[in-house]
Amino acid sequence: MNKVDKLSQDEGHFKELLHGAATAFILKVFAAGIAFFLNIIISRGLGAEGAGVYFLALSIVIFIAAIGRLGMELVLVRQIAENVKSNNQGRVLGVYRIATLYTVTISILFSIALYYFTPWISLSLFSKPELENPLSIMALSIVPTVLLILNAHALQGLKKIASSTIVSSLIVPLLTSIFTIAFVKEYGIDSVVWGFFTSSVVAMIIGWLIWIKSSKKFRKFKPEMNKEVVFKSSSPLLGIVIMNMIINLSPMFLLGIWESSENIGIYGAASRTAMLTSFVLMAVNSISAPKFAELYKMNKIYELENICKKSTKLMIYTASPVLAIFIIFPELILSIFGEEFKNGAIVLIILSIGQLINVSTGSVGYLLTMTGHERTMHRIMLFSSLIGLSSSVILISQYGIIGASISVTLALSVQNLLAMTFVWKKLKIITFPWLEQSTKPCSNNFKGKK
Repeated sequence: MNKVDKLSQDEGHFKELLHGAATAFILKVFAAGIAFFLNIIISRGLGAEGAGVYFLALSIVIFIAAIGRLGMELVLVRQIAENVKSNNQGRVLGVYRIATLYTVTISILFSIALYYFTPWISLSLFSKPELENPLSIMALSIVPTVLLILNAHALQGLKKIASSTIVSSLIVPLLTSIFTIAFVKEYGIDSVVWGFFTSSVVAMIIGWLIWIKSSKKFRKFKPEMNKEVVFKSSSPLLGIVIMNMIINLSPMFLLGIWESSENIGIYGAASRTAMLTSFVLMAVNSISAPKFAELYKMNKIYELENICKKSTKLMIYTASPVLAIFIIFPELILSIFGEEFKNGAIVLIILSIGQLINVSTGSVGYLLTMTGHERTMHRIMLFSSLIGLSSSVILISQYGIIGASISVTLALSVQNLLAMTFVWKKLKIITFPWLEQSTKPCSNNFKGKK
């Protein structure tokens, strides 16, 4: 195949990525808007103090659900995409059944444990008695949250990007918003937490039904998959997920211990506002992750690098204007939540800088995990999470919510810059779009070191 043919093929891969990303992007924009609207009505309806209690309870459930998934969500994307491409049809259902069986079992146990220990967590750990009732209700959401995410990632592996995005990002904030608007004045925070639980169950059921329909053609094959192979991949990926949660959520937990519910609410509003731009990264990742696995499996490193660079450029062009607004007009943006939230202006600026670095480095984490270098990513995450946790302890105790934002930005920057460096070392791929192409069309015989 000559250079012109390879460039044409590369454009075809990128067009597939762009088409999938465009679909995901539109849905992610809508979902991000709904999530932002939900945070506004929660903040205005409950005030900074009530919002802080909800954000803390939500963070605890998200963290436990992440552990309960056992790293299987990323295994599903990679294994399903690879096995569909290599025509190992029986393994598609096999990996799905193993993933759901073990995660459901673990998640049920975690849900019961959280419900039982809610009084101790609320009173002894965080010294916030107002947290007890919302957290006990939220504990019921762990199992449906785990399953909806697994189903979304399984659909992502099949390249059902629109369905995956709807299940993972749209249903929960949309239905929770409806519940909150309808009942927040009468029932306060209970309306929000029951809304979250109900919407999680609905998203879980819809995701499962879509998966059943989408995987129908694989059901004529006998499910097969070695669980040792699955757990060998999931173990380092679970570590990556947990350490990512430590980077993003440990500041919230430490604020819960040392700061008032009001300050937690202000930090939560600023954090969720800055994270709005991450929908660009998630939209591109939703289609690029299986594409990374597919191209690497076919040993097409040149095409893989081209897609990485072009997708990173797309993310930068899309997210930078939004982040610029957050950095230039932070008080104006946060005033939407209420006057008391304007105190988080500096927090929003710092977190937005971290998100700019996150977007500018591209999909480096997914690139490593989808190409068999999950253990390298595991080590990167371990180092970054240690920096994040240690800096959180030091800075939050001294500077409160500003210290929390600095620690998150520091850890996120270290994580992404290190991952970008190791993408070059392991794959000889440069993800930053304005640096010279590192691989050539003739280099498709390259096989990245694991």
